[in-house]
Amino acid sequence: MKYEIGATKCHEHLLNECPSRNKKIVEETYVDAVNFIEDIEIVLCRMALILGDIQPENDADESIRDLFSEVFDSLLCSKNLIYEGYIGTAFPMMRRGYELMEMMIYFILNPDKETAWRGKSGKNGQHIKQCDIRQFFKTHPRGGDVAFKQELYNHFSDASHTNKKYIPYRQLGIANEFTLGNFAYPSDVGVIEQLMRLVQLYTFLRHIVFTHYGTKMTSLDAELPAGIDMVTDARATEINTKLKKKFLELLPYVKHK
Repeated sequence: MKYEIGATKCHEHLLNECPSRNKKIVEETYVDAVNFIEDIEIVLCRMALILGDIQPENDADESIRDLFSEVFDSLLCSKNLIYEGYIGTAFPMMRRGYELMEMMIYFILNPDKETAWRGKSGKNGQHIKQCDIRQFFKTHPRGGDVAFKQELYNHFSDASHTNKKYIPYRQLGIANEFTLGNFAYPSDVGVIEQLMRLVQLYTFLRHIVFTHYGTKMTSLDAELPAGIDMVTDARATEINTKLKKKFLELLPYVKHK
């Protein structure tokens, strides 16, 4: 009976009290990053609404829009996981968002590849390996910052696998009676690292969509550039510079512990 009652109470905490508590801590502690992420989500929603009034030019264009939606959903889910205290659990979703963005660029630069990927009537499409996409970017003049992309890929790939570096010591039965879910308070080091990555990924997505569709979108919404001026690369860099400074200040303390 003791464990049955305790389990019910713990489950209620996991679903209700812990997420709201952790979310409040993150939102109050990292105001600049949280506000930036909200602002850029609104800009991306605005872009999606505009594209909803513009017919796709072809199948490749349709797939690029599908990928845009999937990337946004992946980043939104990642954000919610991070805010609610599931720091490590967000890694696979963030990796998915990043790899989908890479595929968006791949189809923008190489629309013929979309035909085989889509298949006939959206069925039996061919799988495109991420390593082939990365190799394509290395040789294409518009492949972007290859070193930056490789660093992002390595980070998310490493963290998405069962690497002990990203599995916390929960000490169930040693120092803690219950360690499932998000009972622990958010780790500053973990939250900061993930927020920096979220800022990078959201900014990357904004850049891809506006670069590709900007002319069409501004023909329907002339004020869109003013909205984008609120979520510039410069603002993202300023936020991440401050987060990184705090992150580096905390590292010696964490290592000492």
